[in-house]
Amino acid sequence: MTDRARELAEDQGLGPVEAMIGLDATRESPGGKRASSVLCLCERGLLVVTTKRGVREELLDVLDGRPLSYTRGRLRDQLTIGGARFGVPRRARAAAERALALARLRRGGQPERAASLAGWRYVDELGIVAETWLVSTLETDEVVLAWLSTGTTRLVPSSLGDASSGALLVLLTDRRALTVALSPVGDARVESLPEVPLRVDERSVRAGNACFTADRSTAARLGELAPLFALTPCDRLRELARLEYEHRRKRAALEAARRLLALAAKRGDLRSEVAAYLLAVERSEPPAELPHSLAGLEANALATLFEHWRVSARAGRVLESALEDRGDAGEPWALELHVAVHAAARREGGDPLELARGDLALAKHLLDRGAPSRARPILERCLTELPSEALDDLLPPRDADLTEGAGGQALRIRLYELLARARPGDGGRPDPMAAAELARLQPLVVSRTRVLIGVAEPGLRARAVEVARVLEVGGLGPCPGGAPQTDVRPLPEAMISGLLEHPLVREGGALLGRLQALLAEVPRPDTSAIRDYCEQLSVERHGDFARVLADAALMLGVPRLEAYVSRGDKSVGLRAYDGDPPFVLVGGRHLEPGELAMTPRELAFAIGAEAAHLRFGHSRATSSEVWAGAVEKARQGLDVALGIMPAWKGVKLAQRARGVMTALRGAPAGRSLAGALAPKLAPRAATLRQELLGPINEELVAAHRVMQLTADRAGLVLCGELGAAVRAMLLVRRDHHAELVRAERVGIAPVLARRSPGGAIALQDLAIRVAALVAFYLSDDFARLYGSAHGA
Repeated sequence: MTDRARELAEDQGLGPVEAMIGLDATRESPGGKRASSVLCLCERGLLVVTTKRGVREELLDVLDGRPLSYTRGRLRDQLTIGGARFGVPRRARAAAERALALARLRRGGQPERAASLAGWRYVDELGIVAETWLVSTLETDEVVLAWLSTGTTRLVPSSLGDASSGALLVLLTDRRALTVALSPVGDARVESLPEVPLRVDERSVRAGNACFTADRSTAARLGELAPLFALTPCDRLRELARLEYEHRRKRAALEAARRLLALAAKRGDLRSEVAAYLLAVERSEPPAELPHSLAGLEANALATLFEHWRVSARAGRVLESALEDRGDAGEPWALELHVAVHAAARREGGDPLELARGDLALAKHLLDRGAPSRARPILERCLTELPSEALDDLLPPRDADLTEGAGGQALRIRLYELLARARPGDGGRPDPMAAAELARLQPLVVSRTRVLIGVAEPGLRARAVEVARVLEVGGLGPCPGGAPQTDVRPLPEAMISGLLEHPLVREGGALLGRLQALLAEVPRPDTSAIRDYCEQLSVERHGDFARVLADAALMLGVPRLEAYVSRGDKSVGLRAYDGDPPFVLVGGRHLEPGELAMTPRELAFAIGAEAAHLRFGHSRATSSEVWAGAVEKARQGLDVALGIMPAWKGVKLAQRARGVMTALRGAPAGRSLAGALAPKLAPRAATLRQELLGPINEELVAAHRVMQLTADRAGLVLCGELGAAVRAMLLVRRDHHAELVRAERVGIAPVLARRSPGGAIALQDLAIRVAALVAFYLSDDFARLYGSAHGA
């Protein structure tokens, strides 16, 4: 019977049969015979086909306009078409109702199927009846954004009979918001929701006067969708794309985001084009081109997109760079985006130096766009958070010319340059604080000092004038020779440890631990040899020089400090030794007339620095510090080997030298101790040179330099005159004497900038010392220390 019914139904031109439901309906034929019927759902219609042998076959179009009703019953349902009644078995109820619903919704035509929304977060599974109702209801190009079953029901009136219950659903498209309840036989109860944000409170949902309940899952998703109900079509598409992307655990959700953005972009939405660009960059895919023009978008539009889409700072920087490439055409969107990306990068954290570079880049952008008030807080915070770069002052690249501003604390320099722009002084002049810091950070750059001269208060201005004089041609000529102030006072312990000592080795300084680990105690030499072969410095014979020694001992708290004069071929330089009592060995040529003679101020710097080595317990750690004092008394010479690489633990070199010196104490006049020691020292010296090239060499160099810079600070406080201090640095080194002669003629800058044939700065150690000394001279620390030591 069913095969015959299928043939009869398909012969009616209504398309293939989709479903056949057997009916319990009975009809009396004209001959009194009973016949059975089948409900046939075709692609374009619904028929009841009655067929049986000996009975005339009949086809009844269910939707031909005759009165139609469908009534549920306890045992069976009843389908009435005109005057014909058909029974529907209870087991076939769902199939019969679905066939009625589909036929009624299609109304003679098969609508196009809706685009697949499977996997979308806000689209529940669509049954065939719901899908058919949707596609028959949607307008051209209308896009379904959400279709959510609430878990509650509504009564749905029906033209086929009594009202029946249908599940309440929420439909949101790009242009409408509705609640929909569908009956099993295809009737719909549709109510519009006002275009206002939904209010969702646990399971209660309100929109204007409309109110309904939803299960927890739906209520949560409606809460996410709530703002969309008040948005325009393109905004709805873009915001739903963002929500789908935010929950991108399923690939379908990511594809949904792309489809929605593409659709909005096709409608001319610039924000969606930018969002698609960000999405592609975030997923490391080749991005499409940005819109050629962003005209019409608010200045913060792209920043808001970046923040709402919660992509990484990396993706934001790619977009930011694309806008910067457009120059002024990319503003003001690039600026506000930069602000947002910078905030995201700080939230993500990372390397403090990279974060500081980000601060400086944003501050510059703000300043370039005339927003100093927004740049200032960023720079001031960066100033408090910027990690120390002091090691960069100690270990600049070997080819860095400090006189040109190369090397050093590059980030801090850049920070203060920007601060100078962000907070200009009176009358548009540079900010005095920033000018002072820049002069200290690039102390050998004369232009920085000249700027400081124009804005500094009187005390600092006087020191800046002295710096400019020393750095210019002729500034290192011989000093007048006057002695330092004689009313020297002891420096308080708090000042010695808190101001005089270099910041890197103060308590908690970055190098403190390394210094303690790398440097061992210097062996104390046998001072009896010094007393036997050297002349002791005295007030009667050496006048001002002895008073300088006493001042250094008093200022730094080094009791019983003695000095001895070394003469002979190596009678150049000074060196302090921690004996009992401690003493300073002074090269005799510095105390006698001649090209290496030192004025009292120059000697004050040299002795003050050596006394500081004693005060702070410094060890020597580099080969450049190996120095042998030549002593001569009554024209009899004996080399005294002291201070040879004592920083290496386990090295007995100094003890061996002292032992040999003791053995040779009674040797004939003129015999050279250096000659006797040479075979013993040479093998170890080669080994030490190799060790210095090892991985800790850089730390050793930094440790040695920071100790020397601390000593130089003390020498300058005692001396009080920058020019005399710099001259003293050159005078105590025989290999630097020619450099002093050249500096007197052409200035110190060309000397410090001279390069070796390999391109490295020839006197980088000296350049670092001079730069550090000038920076200290311009600091408040110097002013306080000098005032305390000299009562100024």
